[in-house]
Amino acid sequence: MTLTSTLRSIAAGTAAIALATLGWNLLSHSETSAYAPRATEKAGEPNGAQEIRRMMLGDENGQINSQGLAALRKKVVKKAQRQGAQKAAGLSWHELGPDNIGGRTRAIEPFSTGSSMNGLYAGSVSGGLWKSTNRGDNWTQITSFPNLMVASIALAGNGDLYVGTGTAWEGTGGEGGSGFRGEGIYRSTDSGASWELVPGSGNFDATDALEPDPNNANRVWFASTSGYGSITGGALVEVPGGTNAPNVASDVAIAPDGSYCLVAGVNGRVYRSVNGDFSDLLLISQGNGSTGNPPQSGIGRARVDIALTANENDTYNAFAVYATSGGFFYGLFFSGDAGIADSWENVWPGEIETATPLPRNQGKYDLAVGISKSDPTLAFVGGIELWRSGPNQQAEPAAAPFDAPGFAYGVHADIHEVLFLEDGTMYIAGDGGIYRSDNNGGSYTACNRNYNVTQFYGMAHGAGSGVLGGTQDNGSLFIPGDGYFLSDEMAVEVNGGDGFDCAVSQVTEANGYSYAWTAASQYGGFVRGTFGPGEINNGGAILDGNFDDFYIDTDGDGLANDLGQFYSCSRLYENFNDTLGSQTVILVNTYGQDTTGGTFMLETASQNLPFSYTMDEEETLQFFDTIIRPDREFPEPLTEDPDYFWLDVQEEEELIVCEQFSDSVGVDSIQFLTEIVIVDSLYTDLGDTTILTVVEVPTGMYDTTYVVESVFDNYEVCDTMYHYDADTLFNIPERIRVHDPYSTMFAIGLRDYFIPGGEADQVQDLGVWITRDVLNFNTTPAWIRVADAPAGFSGTKAIEFVEKGEGAGDVMFFTGWNGQVTRVSGLRDVYSQEDVDNGALEVVNILDPIGTAVTGLSVDPNNPNHVVISLGGYGASNQGKVRETFNAMAEDVAWTNIWDSEFTTLPCYDVVVDATDASGATVVVGTEYGIFVTENGGDDWAVSNMGMSTGDEVLTAPVFDLKQQFRASNDWSNVTNGGAIYAGTHGRGIFVSGIASDVEEEEPQVEMASWNVFPNPVVGGTLQLPTAGWEGQSQVEVFDLTGRRWLTESLNASGVEQLGLNVQALPSGYYVVRMSQTGKARAAKFVVRH
Repeated sequence: MTLTSTLRSIAAGTAAIALATLGWNLLSHSETSAYAPRATEKAGEPNGAQEIRRMMLGDENGQINSQGLAALRKKVVKKAQRQGAQKAAGLSWHELGPDNIGGRTRAIEPFSTGSSMNGLYAGSVSGGLWKSTNRGDNWTQITSFPNLMVASIALAGNGDLYVGTGTAWEGTGGEGGSGFRGEGIYRSTDSGASWELVPGSGNFDATDALEPDPNNANRVWFASTSGYGSITGGALVEVPGGTNAPNVASDVAIAPDGSYCLVAGVNGRVYRSVNGDFSDLLLISQGNGSTGNPPQSGIGRARVDIALTANENDTYNAFAVYATSGGFFYGLFFSGDAGIADSWENVWPGEIETATPLPRNQGKYDLAVGISKSDPTLAFVGGIELWRSGPNQQAEPAAAPFDAPGFAYGVHADIHEVLFLEDGTMYIAGDGGIYRSDNNGGSYTACNRNYNVTQFYGMAHGAGSGVLGGTQDNGSLFIPGDGYFLSDEMAVEVNGGDGFDCAVSQVTEANGYSYAWTAASQYGGFVRGTFGPGEINNGGAILDGNFDDFYIDTDGDGLANDLGQFYSCSRLYENFNDTLGSQTVILVNTYGQDTTGGTFMLETASQNLPFSYTMDEEETLQFFDTIIRPDREFPEPLTEDPDYFWLDVQEEEELIVCEQFSDSVGVDSIQFLTEIVIVDSLYTDLGDTTILTVVEVPTGMYDTTYVVESVFDNYEVCDTMYHYDADTLFNIPERIRVHDPYSTMFAIGLRDYFIPGGEADQVQDLGVWITRDVLNFNTTPAWIRVADAPAGFSGTKAIEFVEKGEGAGDVMFFTGWNGQVTRVSGLRDVYSQEDVDNGALEVVNILDPIGTAVTGLSVDPNNPNHVVISLGGYGASNQGKVRETFNAMAEDVAWTNIWDSEFTTLPCYDVVVDATDASGATVVVGTEYGIFVTENGGDDWAVSNMGMSTGDEVLTAPVFDLKQQFRASNDWSNVTNGGAIYAGTHGRGIFVSGIASDVEEEEPQVEMASWNVFPNPVVGGTLQLPTAGWEGQSQVEVFDLTGRRWLTESLNASGVEQLGLNVQALPSGYYVVRMSQTGKARAAKFVVRH
């Protein structure tokens, strides 16, 4: 059956904006997508992805040591081979998907299937080599290929298949420090069944181009960071670098008639063969490209292509596309005269800002060119977007830079390869996988069915089949399983951009949806939503006003909408029986009269989960006929009525009340001067009368007098008072607060950053925050800052809560990219920022920064004092790459190295303490080369990749994230995946290991080892079950490795040597078959392949 990928995304990000900008009217009303795109979503960002890769994998100097890693890889393979010869591995893995969404792809090569060119090989930078026989409609992995980092593929004329590993272009800087480095060029002479490393290529860590030689069916040409040359029948010959040959090469194109070739150096210079001898080259790049030749100054990268169709002169046109040294679009150059010197013209100058495939400076990461089969003057140019141009064609978009369900005119952003076939079919490879156009770019079909090369950063699981993961440039993908879609491995994108840490609620009994989730995009784009049959809801951003002052433009898009580091870190905690919390819900009297006692059905604040509450028999829930509230004043405004918390406060009036005061401030002495006056008497006779006149005569002299009196300070004091008028209310039902049994806590970790416009030493610590409202879809979450973020500009890497035992919901650990581990205690008492400010929390660094990232942390579900951490980076660590403590809650925490002494330099990315081992001795670690497991506390370690690859000795993609289901079922959560361990890989999707409890623990190990079901793997439709020692009716069951039962049959074992079980309907994967009768059972693992 042929399945084509149709389900992709409910959140196409800039879809509506892009369509409007492009001015396309391609969608009829009947074709309009059903989702509502959100214009605030960000595109994926390779710079950030490369930085994460460096921090996870780099050495002490932050550099990718490709030679050291290659040697380390060989050591891991040898260990796995030794181990495989001794015993079977402890874990088996089952692929969960996605099977409809691709990943970063840089190589495509066609091959014929009979009379038609329907075959395709494709290679992912971290997901290996793949094959399709139906034009990309379905894919199968070539598991025999020994490397996962594929950058180039060529099929020689004689049928020999060559594959180049490693690329130099994974970062936009193009420094050649890519974390996706290879180990040479491989050759297969039997269509990929077996492989050999081409002698002399073992030190080639980046081979970005391979091309078959039309003049010699035994030969291919390569462009590598180790040089340029040919391989003939497996023999490699390098062309010496110099003036007329590149020392390091990145691209090669050969005319279909073998008349000439073009070679591009890593520095962007272009060479042309003098004739059909492709080892005789001539540098044709000169100046800035204005002299009739390709440019060589200011160039950061070049891609070249030669047309499949001859022009009117019976020669083959050539195109070269360039990025500047800064990564922007430089221009598209065309030669109509077989690429000879002085025949080139710039047909699409890069200075046209409104017409560019590179709206951001990613030209060293994204750059591709392919020439139309039907029009050899038309080139399709890939950058962030896909455009087309040529000497007769003005530059225009060839596709919208996104894809979405039902939209046939888009291609996922970030293009790495454009390939035309002889029949005119065009294939595009990029970060979204592979796309096909059958009409010269008129429309496109996604070709990613079963092409699972998706690069996950983080992932989460629910209580059943559903998983959610954050990916590099493919958003956050939800894989619900359980029959939701055509395939149980199909995914849907619920949030765009680059995805990181995410969460899935363990609730299975919510009303109206199946899953509640959180996801994140780069630079703090945290969102939440729900998922259910026929409805996927992204509720949008969840941060509140606390963060408004922290947003800056980190990614250079001109918008101050970035928060924190590139890697968005978060963790969800749920408590289904929170007896110690302070959260409440409201019970309302709905009876219209007083009621005493009784049981009421309520809903939790988060997710509206139903629960019952029983009042005491003596407790009365009142109905007030009348409530008289008095006139009153308060010095602070009321937030709720002091007597009836559910009522709105009375009408408020703000009053200014002033009072006069007079305070004595001491005494003062006042001086008075008085003039001395002499009093004299004068007698005047007037007849018989004598008149006496008293005369005051000033003397000019003065007398001093002092008076003492009190001094007062008179002043006025005014206060604001809040006055509430008396009122009367009628028919008021009482409400009471009831304890909420379901609580959540969601934490995010940010980083430091320079204050915009501030001095260089002004640093703002954005902190670590929690909210209790992330799954309360009735409100915007309120956030509380609980601790400083780890020092430095890389910020927080991992967060884990104590989820069981005394510290459940009270203690949280977080780690930093700087190597610190911090413990936060007292969270159970924190419901506001005031609680934190009043000292409710104890924040202690239990491991000081050690210079390399603490990439993962696991709290033992059986013992919260037992914590294990993993360390990233290539290079030896004195205290070990995996460390544990058994006193994580103590004042002085002691750490012990439990890592394999043979692999002191191996980067480790996450860790899980297996909950099914009560002793804590079983630890699972995700590394650069897959899974390591110890069952004895680190005394011995085993590689355990079975199911992720074809065997433990075959390495798999890096495992970036690990999670385990250790929770039990409850009223709101029906856990069907108990004990399952999930692994998020960076290049091969999500896997699960562990058999659920319904596969009985009696599973006899001796019988499993001795019961040889066959054929195994089973490729046809029937699995044979030996019946020696069995008679009568037997029940036969088949389970996958998550415990899901696929088949149940009753078969009669009497008189037959074996029973035939039809497994044709089972998807490819790993299974357990169990045959049982009363009192006995036997089981065996088997593999189905199609």
